[in-house]
Amino acid sequence: GRNILGDNMLSYLSNHIDYLIIGRRLGAQSLGYYEMAFALPDMVRKNMAATLTRVLYPVYSRVQSHEATLKAGFFGVVEGISLVAFPLLAGLAVLAPQFVPLYFGPQWQAAITPVQLLAVAGMVRSVTIHMGTIIHARGRPDITMKMTAIRVPLLGVAVWTGTYWGIDGTAAAFTAFSYVWSA
Repeated sequence: GRNILGDNMLSYLSNHIDYLIIGRRLGAQSLGYYEMAFALPDMVRKNMAATLTRVLYPVYSRVQSHEATLKAGFFGVVEGISLVAFPLLAGLAVLAPQFVPLYFGPQWQAAITPVQLLAVAGMVRSVTIHMGTIIHARGRPDITMKMTAIRVPLLGVAVWTGTYWGIDGTAAAFTAFSYVWSA
């Protein structure tokens, strides 16, 4: 219980630290652009995560002592997510210059580059979203809590650094961090 609670609290901070820093360093308008830019690609990840977590946790728990089955299941899920998420997110990145002004209006032009960058981040984030599920199913929530405790300050530094170049720099820093962290 303690490790899961700790991980959930740290995950909340990890999921919002970019907003806190952008709001503080760049102001409300930039935060609004970034938040919208983040929300579009994150819809793909969140919708998959909600479904997958409910389904995969009991499955992974049942096969936790069968290493080969667990690995095959994990990589099968990664492949399945990739087949769905990658084309959707690549399409969003390519079509953002047309989609954002058409759907949200011309006043959201500043969000186009962040949408494109965060869609690329969404690709890696979509396939790594269920890693915590497999670790918890193996009875090791302490690992995810420790990883999140390391992630929060590193992500904070990356985002803080990115703010020197506005929301485009922040989105680039977040994207780079996502790929480095998942490597």
